[in-house]
Amino acid sequence: MRGQEIVGIIMEYIHLALIGVIVLGAVFWISYVLIYQRLLGGKKRITKKEWFIGGTLTGYIIMVLGVTLFMRGSSDHGNIDFYF
Repeated sequence: MRGQEIVGIIMEYIHLALIGVIVLGAVFWISYVLIYQRLLGGKKRITKKEWFIGGTLTGYIIMVLGVTLFMRGSSDHGNIDFYF
């Protein structure tokens, strides 16, 4: 695979990763504030560094899953050829 192809794939699936990070981040933040801090009385705070690392890791995982699951062509029928 050429460098241009890899950059094209990343640019194609970056939107999926950004949407996933925003949605999952909002769900996590709401549950963190409502459940942990208010109901359980938790005092531990999440730092900006932890938010950034968690968001970056989540985005990466979503991109890898997107490329792995959604990039199959119409000729891929789920068959695996083990013969070399």
